Amino acid sequence: MLVTYDGKRKASGVHIYLNGALQPLKVLFDDLSWPMDFKFPLRIGAGAGLRFKGAIDEVRVYKIALTPEQAAMIPLRQSIRDIAAMAPEARSRAQAGKLRSAFLERGAPKQIRRARAELTAAQKERQRFEDSVPTVMVMPKRTNRGIRSC
Repeated sequence: MLVTYDGKRKASGVHIYLNGALQPLKVLFDDLSWPMDFKFPLRIGAGAGLRFKGAIDEVRVYKIALTPEQAAMIPLRQSIRDIAAMAPEARSRAQAGKLRSAFLERGAPKQIRRARAELTAAQKERQRFEDSVPTVMVMPKRTNRGIRSC
């Protein structure tokens, strides 16, 4: 099981994957209104007086919300060598993605790795800009004669 959260205080930023496959969510409230600056340590399996009964194994915490492609690669146990030895048409989408990521991170020529790093930096900058743009809600103005637009 893998859970991602983008930190934007909306349910649309929460994704749950089981064995790399996105699971449907039933959203009851689409607003996470509590502050996200926790003063207490992250607790997995316990909290608010409750304790999980069972086994929790291979816990990982990332500083980013993983993409669906990254989430699909996490449960893969095969090595890069084993995946590379497979015929390309026999590879799953996740296996092909794991092989591509390994190449881009380790085996690609320097100019490709540099261009990829520049693209990643530009995408982060764009996201920071989009996050800085304030959201404005325009409401109709009520008058004695009904509603008129502002």
